[in-house]
Amino acid sequence: MFNLDVIIMKKLIFLLAVSITLLNYQHIYAQTFVEDTIPNVFPLWGCSGAWTDYDNDGDKDLLLSGIDSNGYRNAKIYRNDSNSVFTDINANTILDGTSSGSVAWGDYNNDGLQDILITGYNGAFVLTKLYYQSGGTFIPDIITLPEVTLGEAKFGDYDNDGDLDIAITGLHAPLHGSWYNLAKIYRNDVGGVFTDINAPLIPLQNSSLDWGDMDNDGDLDLLLIGVDSNNVDHANIYRNDGSNIFTDISAGLTGVRGDVCKWGDYNNDGKLDLFITGYNGSIPKFIIYKNTGSNTFIPITTSIEGGPSGDADWGDYDNDGLLDIIISGNNSTIKVTHVYHNDGGDFFSLLPQSFPGLNTSTALWADYTGDGKLDFIISGETNTSGQILTKLYKQPSGTGITEHGQTIYNISIYPNPSSGKFSVGGKENISSIEITNILGEKVFATIVKQQISNEIDISDSPKGIYFVKMFDGEKIYTEKIVVK
Repeated sequence: MFNLDVIIMKKLIFLLAVSITLLNYQHIYAQTFVEDTIPNVFPLWGCSGAWTDYDNDGDKDLLLSGIDSNGYRNAKIYRNDSNSVFTDINANTILDGTSSGSVAWGDYNNDGLQDILITGYNGAFVLTKLYYQSGGTFIPDIITLPEVTLGEAKFGDYDNDGDLDIAITGLHAPLHGSWYNLAKIYRNDVGGVFTDINAPLIPLQNSSLDWGDMDNDGDLDLLLIGVDSNNVDHANIYRNDGSNIFTDISAGLTGVRGDVCKWGDYNNDGKLDLFITGYNGSIPKFIIYKNTGSNTFIPITTSIEGGPSGDADWGDYDNDGLLDIIISGNNSTIKVTHVYHNDGGDFFSLLPQSFPGLNTSTALWADYTGDGKLDFIISGETNTSGQILTKLYKQPSGTGITEHGQTIYNISIYPNPSSGKFSVGGKENISSIEITNILGEKVFATIVKQQISNEIDISDSPKGIYFVKMFDGEKIYTEKIVVK
């Protein structure tokens, strides 16, 4: 016989569980993005992009390089003049526009101004060029670096001497001479000299790399993906052991070619995790690896679709302290752009909002509106053959993670990562700021004198991950910052 009371109770428990789940999903998905109307941002595909505050006015400006609808390569700098106004500064008359390459910002000459590093194919030949900034204009440097396409170059101070070094990978294609795969680290020796340290990296093309302190020892390690000359896919972590020594830790990652790899502490445990995306052979892959310490990385199971021939980026768009993901590219059946919310506990949920699917694209988070909430840009080729677009999406006022109906975050920290000097500002009524390291030890504390922007300097502290705790008398707001 069935006990009717038990059956009714089970149904009630089930309905309660469903209700709680729906409430949680409403909490997660209450936040949406709206397309920003930016009339003068040039549509590009086969592109790469990077954000920074190049004019030091407190907002994010945009560098974008790729192919326009007429087949010409363009490199554009859009100055952020606030209120969704971006001004083309006509830098394309100086910068070499490229495709199948990369762009990066960094102050490599330590003059306090952001400079530019560009790689790729400009329509006539392959190049790698540095441009230094002088009063808001950019001038080509005479520094020579190996020309690469189908790869990437990034700044990073791996030797902690206070200046930016360069890691570079891709197909080395000089104007005269043989082409071959390459992966190198160049030490910045100041005075316009970059020295190849002969790091034992696997030469790769269709490759990507990223700097990050994966073992929290205070120096930058290197993540590298791509395909070698024998058509074997790779994903390798090189530990920085000091004295210009980099050691492959044999992390056992699945090799991929093509797209992007990035460090990011998605579970907020103070250890850098990572994702890789691209093709393993002909199979699209997107894999998140959890850093469990002792040079060990384990893959987690997610429903995130691979998006080869595209881009992906970490970013905490809802300010809940957990890194979310944007991914754009071709998942073998259709071009996609998806945002995945980090639900905690190794779970990611697809945000049920439709964005244009893009191929040969870039997708990057940035708080370009300066309201303390992440926005994003996507740029590439759409599902309609030959159509290209560049779009920015922002979070409207009043959105953001909420607690009992009250917005609890309206704070921005920039730049992040930083050299140890950064600003904390926003519209919350913050009374004091405290900064701790990953061991919970206090390294900085101050009373807030102004709500607009507070300058913080912890550059004397070791490089690594820190937590900025802000107090308003009732609540504590915590944000992570990386000091490089």
